[in-house]
Amino acid sequence: MRAAVAVVAVLPLVLVSMAQAAPSGGIDTPCLRMGSPVSVLGHVTPTCVQFHADTAVHAPLPTSTTAYGYLEGAMGAVHTFHSVYGSISVANGVGAKIINSVSLSGRLFVRATIAAGEVTAVEPWLYINESAVTSVYANKQITGRAVALAPPAGVPASMWMRIAFAKDAVDVSGRIVNYQIGVKAHGSCHPAMLSSSTASFVRQTLGSHGDFTVSWSPAMHAPGDSEVVLQTSRGPSYMTRGPILSEIISGSWAPAEVSFVIHGNPVGTIAELQGSVGPRTTVVPCS
Repeated sequence: MRAAVAVVAVLPLVLVSMAQAAPSGGIDTPCLRMGSPVSVLGHVTPTCVQFHADTAVHAPLPTSTTAYGYLEGAMGAVHTFHSVYGSISVANGVGAKIINSVSLSGRLFVRATIAAGEVTAVEPWLYINESAVTSVYANKQITGRAVALAPPAGVPASMWMRIAFAKDAVDVSGRIVNYQIGVKAHGSCHPAMLSSSTASFVRQTLGSHGDFTVSWSPAMHAPGDSEVVLQTSRGPSYMTRGPILSEIISGSWAPAEVSFVIHGNPVGTIAELQGSVGPRTTVVPCS
């Protein structure tokens, strides 16, 4: 988490050329898919349900008096407004209700009013729905390993694994396709994770079916602690780093490699699910 700062460079509002600017969708289409508006601090606010493939969120170009970005800072401290074009200090008390809500400040872009070199007012501009983050896994798969920490005798420390995610970009869920059956990949047969020697050990964390729900917490433990979570039917959950606002306003967000680590004490469990993210492929049983 970055510390709050009291003095920053003035936002170069009128000096940014079109060549320097991020892609700009119209003010009404900052995301590839927009959802139903919600009320945020009394403002009717558009919602983002799926990111663009290039720059995840397209912010309109700034003017001499208006810019689009996000707030960063600590409760009770001087905070800062950021956009892809620069940063600017915020007048005392402006945006305090946003900063004081760690969950809201981690998912809300604002429209800033600028006068005399500082932000004098902000209002909610774009609310990032959970589905915008989780949908990057829709119709994808993770191929890699389920890694055990301190497994008992007869249980390997690493098992081949492929997780297939649902095709629905709004309500994403996943399942391990080789959980109960062996699966062919690249000419090889990869065994089921629930073999006779591993079943009891694997089930204790991943349940009976190897299925997950996928969710996003923009500030799980603290501001800036963005996590994507795989929740098992058994109870334990696994986390990997999610996007922060600075990333999704300045570039694409589509992880190619992930490492989901168990949330809690991993000793004697399947502690990590790791692998490469790619297009979902057909499941071919070994026999």
